[in-house]
Amino acid sequence: MPASADRYIKSHAKKIPAGRRYLFHVTGECGWINDPNGFSFHDGKIHLFYQHYPYATHWGPMHWGHVTSTDFVDWTWHDVALAPGRGKGILGCFSGSAIDWGGMYHLVYTRAGFFRQEQCLATSVDGYTFVEAEDNPVIPAAPLPAGYSKVDFRDPKVWVRNGVVHMIVSDKIENTPYARLLLYRSTDLHEWKPVGTVLENGPALESKLGRMLECPDFVTVDGQELVIVSPQDVPGHPNKDGSVWIPGRLDDRSGAFSGWTMDDVRPLDCGLDFYAPQTMAMPDGRTILVAWMQSWNRRPVTSAFGYTGALTLPRELSWREGRLYQSPVRELALHHADEWIETIALSAGVPVADERLNGACQDLGLTFEDDIGTLTVTVFADDAGHGLELRVHDGSVTLDRTAVTQGLFPAGEIHRRAVAPCPAKGGKVRMRLVLDRFSCEAFLADGFAVLTATCLPGLRDDRVIIQCDRDANVTVVRHAIRAKGGSHAAQE
Repeated sequence: MPASADRYIKSHAKKIPAGRRYLFHVTGECGWINDPNGFSFHDGKIHLFYQHYPYATHWGPMHWGHVTSTDFVDWTWHDVALAPGRGKGILGCFSGSAIDWGGMYHLVYTRAGFFRQEQCLATSVDGYTFVEAEDNPVIPAAPLPAGYSKVDFRDPKVWVRNGVVHMIVSDKIENTPYARLLLYRSTDLHEWKPVGTVLENGPALESKLGRMLECPDFVTVDGQELVIVSPQDVPGHPNKDGSVWIPGRLDDRSGAFSGWTMDDVRPLDCGLDFYAPQTMAMPDGRTILVAWMQSWNRRPVTSAFGYTGALTLPRELSWREGRLYQSPVRELALHHADEWIETIALSAGVPVADERLNGACQDLGLTFEDDIGTLTVTVFADDAGHGLELRVHDGSVTLDRTAVTQGLFPAGEIHRRAVAPCPAKGGKVRMRLVLDRFSCEAFLADGFAVLTATCLPGLRDDRVIIQCDRDANVTVVRHAIRAKGGSHAAQE
């Protein structure tokens, strides 16, 4: 129940050690979090909810945690918005979304039990206290047609199109390991009519779309329609589960999403910690995306501190040159401090570790010629120079966090290294690294690709080291990041 969860959170959030919270990434105040939910703009504020089990640092019956912001960087924590019920909803309130409709603020989510998942509605007058609809579930599992799963029917994302509320939701195809995305329509959020199948997975698509499809989203970015979804059990994927974007066209009459091929299915993030992204629309026309900065198959890096999991820094989406680009939200610049801009002359094989580069919470941009050989940037480095490495060579970047895992992740390179393309533009290579104590989000070639990874450096390991195997010049634009951090229960 929300009240008991809130009491527990308030008493336990204060136990998190000083300096062991992320500064500007959303986490739970204590306990476990995973998928972002209900990402939306309501009543002048950005609202963000998340899957939350406050009572332990592992997954448990899901609550919805709740934070708000005016700038995507400083967040205010609020009371738990949804909590598990008895009987059919014993596993909790799974993922979903939020919408302003009919003068009220609504959450649409999956109520999960052991043998069925159903779509439910909760409504708020003030945006903080939610009352579940008396006619829940608004889309019950019982009347689903033959061939549809009542057990894996989840993660509704809602949006308004042509004055009608639309929902995309995932459903497993019975007697197979695969899934389909379904489209529904409603004019009141209580009665939903099935429209059709958006897309359907199967053996021919498994190499990129895996098996089960989770957390679907539909969004239009700069005129281009996209389906965003998180496939599970993707062969060869470092996280086993991935997140992809697919460009195409949605037919409102049939529900079909067309105009795409397997070659159009591309990863949203090439890193090691990114799953279950969700988008929202800002009043100024921007589309913003946030994701769970973690993966299912490894222990979260902060679990020893009393909380596990974090969400990525929100990203602005744009459609350019026939593909999706991602950039840190522009509001991050409002929290820049201690600017340092300089062109550094590197001698072949000689590391540069200028103290003005140091910092565990910073926004670091680097620009250099595309023919300089191999450039290595090490962040979160200790006094011996060991940290998280990004090696740039021949149009790609390899992230290697081997030195800052402290035994938390399974053995093998697949859990410690990741590669992403970083094409030069105008003969120049550009990287932007956003660091926050336990995470590095590397935006490559102005957002052409992104590498996200968590790590566990020592409390004082904040050195940045740059090295090249040839003589080279690197232009650095460095800003420290200042943010409030903390929560309503435990300000640092």
